Amino acid sequence: CNHFFAMTCDHSSAKTMPVLFWAVLLCTALCSAQVTDSATVWAGISPAERPRYAAAVEGDRFHCLSAALTIALAWVNDNYCDCPDGSDEPGTPACSFLDTTFWCENRELRPVPIPSAFVEDGVCDCCDGSDEASGRLVVCQNSCRAQAEEMEKKDAARRERFLRAKGARDAAIEQGVQAVELLKARAASLEPKLAELGQQIDGLQQTKQVEEELESTEAQEKRTAAEQAFASVVRQGTVEVIRSVLAEVVLYDSSAAADVIQATMLPVNSSFSLDRETLRSLSTQLQDQGLGSFRHTSEDHRFESQLETSPPGEEHYDDGDDTSDQGGEGDPADAAQYPSDGPLDDNPPHEHYSDANPEGGDQHDHHSGENGGEVEGQPGLPDAEDQFEGHDPAVEKAPDTAPDSSAGVGAEVAEAGLPPNLPPKMIPDPSAEKPAIWDDEMDGAWDPPMVENPEYKPALARHLNARIQGVLQLEQIPEAQVSEVLLEFAKIARVGRKVLDLLSAQLAVPGEVLPPEAIPAHRRPEAEHARSELQRLESEKRIAEQELREAEEELRMDFGPQHEFYSLKGKCFSKDHGGETYELCPFKNAKQGWRSIGSWNGWHQADQWHSKYRTMHFRDGDGSGCPSPRALDVSVGCGESEQIDKVEEPQMCHYAMQFVCPAACAEEDLGLSA
Repeated sequence: CNHFFAMTCDHSSAKTMPVLFWAVLLCTALCSAQVTDSATVWAGISPAERPRYAAAVEGDRFHCLSAALTIALAWVNDNYCDCPDGSDEPGTPACSFLDTTFWCENRELRPVPIPSAFVEDGVCDCCDGSDEASGRLVVCQNSCRAQAEEMEKKDAARRERFLRAKGARDAAIEQGVQAVELLKARAASLEPKLAELGQQIDGLQQTKQVEEELESTEAQEKRTAAEQAFASVVRQGTVEVIRSVLAEVVLYDSSAAADVIQATMLPVNSSFSLDRETLRSLSTQLQDQGLGSFRHTSEDHRFESQLETSPPGEEHYDDGDDTSDQGGEGDPADAAQYPSDGPLDDNPPHEHYSDANPEGGDQHDHHSGENGGEVEGQPGLPDAEDQFEGHDPAVEKAPDTAPDSSAGVGAEVAEAGLPPNLPPKMIPDPSAEKPAIWDDEMDGAWDPPMVENPEYKPALARHLNARIQGVLQLEQIPEAQVSEVLLEFAKIARVGRKVLDLLSAQLAVPGEVLPPEAIPAHRRPEAEHARSELQRLESEKRIAEQELREAEEELRMDFGPQHEFYSLKGKCFSKDHGGETYELCPFKNAKQGWRSIGSWNGWHQADQWHSKYRTMHFRDGDGSGCPSPRALDVSVGCGESEQIDKVEEPQMCHYAMQFVCPAACAEEDLGLSA
């Protein structure tokens, strides 16, 4: 029509104008009819929109789809945006600023919409090339068939993978259903079992109580008989023998001995008391010097390192009888240093020292009172200080004047409360020989090296033990009570075996007599069986209760609508990311290396966009260095295998994972519903 109108105007004249006018009207009507017939196939219109476009055409006019505006039909797809909604340009980019779309027909593939801005931009976006139909910028080949064939291959591979995943999902569902049914059956069977076990335990506890009462009575009878046999042996000894045995064994636990003696003497003498401080000090000295191991220990170490070495020849050494080897097997010093089962020494402790008195002191100046000594009317052991000639007990107290350094070791040990005639701690090595290259004129007089005196420790132990015996005031114990003191002490200090060994040197001790500490515990077979059976039943009940708790806890957990996620329980998966190893244990916890990033907190609540079983939550992880405790959200997707695909930290201390598994593959994920 446009071509005809142009030719007519070029050859027109005044005479032909009326004819031309009617010809143009006729041509316009014909052209309008042609456009109207083809309006339903305008380019860029989707099949869903075509009825609306056909209804919008009225004669040679076009009604904009979403606006009260009518334009000339010729203005549709003229590459100029006339309608406010852009509906007049479905096949051009003129209205792309209104976010309009162009419909790619894409026959033999899939029709898709593209932004109108992609039309006539020199890029083939539609596989049929309809977005570049003018060919002004690029000529597009129709690649729909080739793309369809390639997509079919990919879809076939995808369908095959998902079919395998569906098989794994079905197996997971079957496993979950069976596991849940077993848990229900197990929980149902445990409840009556626990009730039955409770009844059996109640009955057995009553039986056990009866049998143990009988056992206790029998045990007491046997212990009493054994203790009476032991006491009978002890009481056979004379008072002197019993006192000598008591003097020996108290050295094993002087504190316990003091308790027994004090308890025995107070009813007899209300003013009786023992010097506990001195007793503790003496015991401490024995231990500090390594001379014995006693049960009573003290933190008071005032007597440590009191004996110092002195130059040879300056010590006050006894020139009298050498009795250093008289300790014997049962010597109290040896009993303190090396407790043994040997017999008592024939010599009392105070006889191990010489009668010489270089300072002219009176050896028999006895003392009375708390610190022992001879009590009037009663023979007893001499006071411990009196066992050494010339030793004044006052030297144990703080002296008024400093000791004379010229007095040598004798003065030093006297100040420390030790006898002045104690053998020196260090002596010249008798086996040492002067070196051949030694020159007395050049090097001076040669002195042999000093070594520890083997006689020092036994002598010191004898002295300290004798003082302990003196402080305990053993001779003040009445004759009628001495055997009872020995029996009570042997029981408390567990030295009955030693008592029997010492008595066997003086008396005939039957071999079947047992010391109190060696009396075996009596076990009644019926009571033993009741205890054993009760222990077994209680253990069985605890195990059943634990199994019931675990079963009920698992039954409360949500493993999916068909229990398909039960297969993940007890499994852990890991992935390295950013120099760290991340570990995911569904239904339990998650870690970043050693650090917790959350414990199981359930599934995300379902909404209109996501299924309930698409996100796992882990909360309350390690909070160090974080504004809040670490947390993890796990996006669960469909996959042929169970694995972590991706790890991120979108926010500080809040982590995200993508986890895939067959159990998450629903029908729509498998692509089988189409």
